[in-house]
Amino acid sequence: LLFIELDQASVVRDAGGLMGLEEVMRDSEEIVYRLCSQISDDCEWVRYADAVIMCLIPGVVEEVVLKDLGMKIRDEIYDCEYQFSGNKIKTTASIGIVTLEDQSEDLKTLLKKAEAASSAARIEGGNKSHIFPRYREDQEVEAAGQADLTKAVTAGDDGKAPKMRTKKRQKKLDIADAIKSERVILRYMPYVAIGSNSDKQNEYFYHVLPYCLDKSGEEVDYRQVLDVASVSGEIVDLDLYVCRLILTQSVKFSHTYDNKHAGVFIDLATRDESRLEFFNRITSMADKVSNKQLGKPLILRIAYDDFQAQSKEAVKSFIALQHQAGVRFCLSGVDSVGALVKSLRFNLFSFVELGGDAAKGLFGDSQSKELASDLIEIIAKSSVSFIVGGIDSAEQLMNALVYSPDLASGEFIAERLEDMIAADSVVTQIQL
Repeated sequence: LLFIELDQASVVRDAGGLMGLEEVMRDSEEIVYRLCSQISDDCEWVRYADAVIMCLIPGVVEEVVLKDLGMKIRDEIYDCEYQFSGNKIKTTASIGIVTLEDQSEDLKTLLKKAEAASSAARIEGGNKSHIFPRYREDQEVEAAGQADLTKAVTAGDDGKAPKMRTKKRQKKLDIADAIKSERVILRYMPYVAIGSNSDKQNEYFYHVLPYCLDKSGEEVDYRQVLDVASVSGEIVDLDLYVCRLILTQSVKFSHTYDNKHAGVFIDLATRDESRLEFFNRITSMADKVSNKQLGKPLILRIAYDDFQAQSKEAVKSFIALQHQAGVRFCLSGVDSVGALVKSLRFNLFSFVELGGDAAKGLFGDSQSKELASDLIEIIAKSSVSFIVGGIDSAEQLMNALVYSPDLASGEFIAERLEDMIAADSVVTQIQL
């Protein structure tokens, strides 16, 4: 497992905004997948947080091969140069690598070790690749050697080599099963994605976020998930749209940006407040969601008709929230080519939610398929992602998935918990 973190994420975000960071991460993803695919045809990868890429390479445990791979990834990322707001930025990455030779560790332990190796590389200045536990052993040997030297000077040395302690691996659990069975508490920890590349001609990537849990481990309705108390305090004043995304299904690994889709969606609420009050309210919510609670971006959902009614000053507030608070925007209710093209001119929206006849076309309505195809073609050529909401049956989801190989990437959102369970079963069938 490779844990690759961009060292300049905050610098890139400050200079180029979220779109700039996304551009850098896309290039890095292509580098990682291309180089890892040269070693194994079965590698699976995913975005994990805004600036982290993880890649699982089954069957490869040779340290010399992994060390060479880490250096190649490091060198190619270092060769990239970007210009944002007149500033030239060279990128580097801190890479952590961990092997799982006997399949005896659970997923969380594996992730922690990979992240620890990456953190050690970053602490040393970045642009490095470390294999766990090699970096830790080197540090322990150095520390033990220094202790022995001190002991020899003060009280004599018995000549014995320092003892290296290793933890016994307790739990026998296949890593693939661990990933598939992992229950994710959306409110308190990052999601973990599961991957399946069904065939080499048309590679798919699925991730399923299991049911929302409260602190005691009890399942709760996703619509109330933001109402339960958390270790950081209550999230208040959220006009919740949906906070649990059922399925992200993307085509072609080189164009898969999974973590870009994860977030907390809220509807734009009309209130009697000044622009400054609105800006401060949304900024506060974004800070609570992204930094303290979920580790996910706040995504403000605006209906097309409402957006058209906004003043120029309001749109400027949206743009300021995008650049200064990291808020992303979703345009909903798009059901015509004209509406889509007109809205994309603002370079504001990260997501477009199809509605009306366009959504019907995506769900299999023959009369509306041409409209859906036209909209998806425009979206695929832009920098936004599409979202389909209101799924109310497994059959609907299956129709959308059958249609979706023509799509670049997408999200399917169910409004009811029972529909989520049905959707999960469909995904399981597809994977099997």
